[in-house]
This record gives sequence, structure tokens and C-alpha cells, in this order.
Amino acid sequence: MSEADAKAKLVAQGYKIDKFKIDGNCYEIYGSNKDGKKVEIYFDTKTLAVVKAEIKG
Repeated sequence: MSEADAKAKLVAQGYKIDKFKIDGNCYEIYGSNKDGKKVEIYFDTKTLAVVKAEIKG
């Protein structure tokens, strides 16, 4: 999945992306989820499945 497609899908899911980068086979975002909580999430570049997630209070 392209970087632009991934960003569009994540925003459509309610994420606000402050920083987006590619880390190996993962897209890494820093921002907030639809509940307004700060997140750091790694997504698989092909499927956008969550590989690792940290949600901060």
C-alpha cells in the first residue's frame, strides 16, 4: 500500500497524524486516536494491520 493511501485510510479511521515515517516493513505514526489519546503505532505496509501500538493516557 502506498504511503498516501495508508495516510488516507488511517485518517478515515479517526487518527490524527502528527508524524508519519517508514520503519522497515512498517508505517509508523505518532499522533492521536479518535478518542484524543496520544498514540505511537506501527502498521504493516501491505495490510495496515497493527504490528505494535502504544497508547498514552
